[in-house]
Amino acid sequence: MRYLANNEKLIQTLADSYPMRKAARFVAGILIRTKLYKERTLEELRKANPQGLTEADKSEVSQNFTQFMKNRIEKLKKMLEDDKYKR
Repeated sequence: MRYLANNEKLIQTLADSYPMRKAARFVAGILIRTKLYKERTLEELRKANPQGLTEADKSEVSQNFTQFMKNRIEKLKKMLEDDKYKR
């Protein structure tokens, strides 16, 4: 296992493979979408309360974001499990 982890040519070949590139794009897409979701939510709260966000608002955003991420992770796990059983 250590040999495989230290084999730069193997690592580069795997990194250049289609499945790895596709997985990287998928993860990058999730990260970008979650960042945009959080920014939009904060902007909506700022518009609703021009005086600034209260601690309760910040806590609510944090809880909503956490719940959003949990839902996304559960959907992703379900998709991966369904895909695993299809093969």
